[in-house]
Amino acid sequence: MLEITFNTNAWFGLQKAQTYGDGEYKEQGKAAVMFYGKRPGILKQKRMQKQLEKIQRRNWEEAQPLGGKPQDVFRFELMLSMGHITGNMLGDERKTELHELLEAYDHGHMETDRNFRDGKVFMEQLLPRVAAGEPVRIWYSENADDYCGLLWFASELCRHDMPLDNIFIVKVPEWGNLFHGNIFFRKGTEEVGDEHWHHYVKFQQQAPADLINLFVQRWSEMQDAGTSLRAVVNGQPVSVPDDFYDGLIQMAIDSMDEEFRSIRVLGWLISHGHRIHDCWLLERIEKFIEEGKLIKKEQDKDLEHHCVLKKSQEA
Repeated sequence: MLEITFNTNAWFGLQKAQTYGDGEYKEQGKAAVMFYGKRPGILKQKRMQKQLEKIQRRNWEEAQPLGGKPQDVFRFELMLSMGHITGNMLGDERKTELHELLEAYDHGHMETDRNFRDGKVFMEQLLPRVAAGEPVRIWYSENADDYCGLLWFASELCRHDMPLDNIFIVKVPEWGNLFHGNIFFRKGTEEVGDEHWHHYVKFQQQAPADLINLFVQRWSEMQDAGTSLRAVVNGQPVSVPDDFYDGLIQMAIDSMDEEFRSIRVLGWLISHGHRIHDCWLLERIEKFIEEGKLIKKEQDKDLEHHCVLKKSQEA
């Protein structure tokens, strides 16, 4: 089975899932436990650590390895929810646009260049195997990068006249379980734990050619829309205006003190279940500053791409 992913975490995770649960469980050092708020006493910390170790052992013993080899897993980390999507998504024009969007995070463009270089190599390796009839499994979610990746990859299969009779899709659930039974909303396939992949295989569905063609049509419609932002709304990927998230960003700002760090806006959004790319958030904050809604006081001393902001009396 050829596995298709759209971010590095899922790429590594699926490679691990191929052998996760195979053989006798071996402890990988002491389990790490992170605490928020008031730190519990030493005895409680030890009890929680032992409990976590039991959970890790149980997860391993109950897991069913996916099988396969690392070279069966492919990654196309193109961040297709942002930027313009006309032309070749593995081409230089698209890469240059991501250079600009990720300027604050990807110094020297090293990560972006690697993603595009790997994407081209993966596509060259993948297409002959698909043409030979190997089954393809595409992992996606309601995260816009994942869903747009699904549509784009479907269009690539059709553009290269690949056979469509052995294509499968798996939609990862929007939520998962954490230690101590807590539930959290995840950022798509990027936040799937190693122990969860084999559970989600049961959601696998064969994608008939008509569905693949529908994906291609939707991708073409979003290309024609010409916008630079896409989101998943009511379970469907759609083109949206640049200010689509501004209402949520304003709600976060309204909850802040008069002066605040921009990173706190990101934290508020995440804590309320809204996942927006850091770079897009900073783009919109810059727009708020240009429009006089916010005043930039200084750069954040701890996070160079973030800053300290002040609410404007004119906003």
